[in-house]
Amino acid sequence: MLKKYSDAVSGREIIRSDALRIFCIIREYLLRAGTLTGLGDDIFMLYTDEIKELLAGDESCIKKIPVRRENYEKQMALPNFPSMICGRFTVEEWQASGSPGGYYRFGETAVQGSDNVISGVAGSAGQTEGTARVLKNIDDAASIEQGDILVVPAANIGWVRVFPKISALVTDVGAPLSHAVIVARELGIPAVVSCQSASAQIRTGDKIRVDGTLGKVFVV
Repeated sequence: MLKKYSDAVSGREIIRSDALRIFCIIREYLLRAGTLTGLGDDIFMLYTDEIKELLAGDESCIKKIPVRRENYEKQMALPNFPSMICGRFTVEEWQASGSPGGYYRFGETAVQGSDNVISGVAGSAGQTEGTARVLKNIDDAASIEQGDILVVPAANIGWVRVFPKISALVTDVGAPLSHAVIVARELGIPAVVSCQSASAQIRTGDKIRVDGTLGKVFVV
């Protein structure tokens, strides 16, 4: 059983690596197709079979692009959805629940901490105090300054590249055995996870104290 588990873990990493390589190849193919057809980024509004037909000379699919682009822009204008959703989900019900953070369970009203204390789960021991940097997207990572306390809905492995700059980590969802939190422990960065609404209650610029041993965040 241990041998099977070891093989499964290794195989999972191989699949993840190969998938990234394949996606890179597919993206290069689409960008090249966008250049050849003159559509540019609009090529991403088409399905792969439509692109093949377009490259073969059938331009009928081009008329579908405007409405798809309109739908895409509408979707992108929506607020960031929770990283963890339990049960039925509609945008209207989610917003009415008052749960703007990284966690949402259908039928529950948001339960937030007091004005200055947010409870979570201890992820990496230690205490530190500093300036909060609340981010929703890894694309905004360049705004992080040395010593900031990073507050995010969820810290997947992509955030690890900014860990050398931060002094602590706070997440709405996550667990002590998640990859990013393990790296935080390896680097000695205090972390509190599973705070549910920290990214909504805390604002960039707030002075906060992170207690990774107790699993609490204090707005000071």
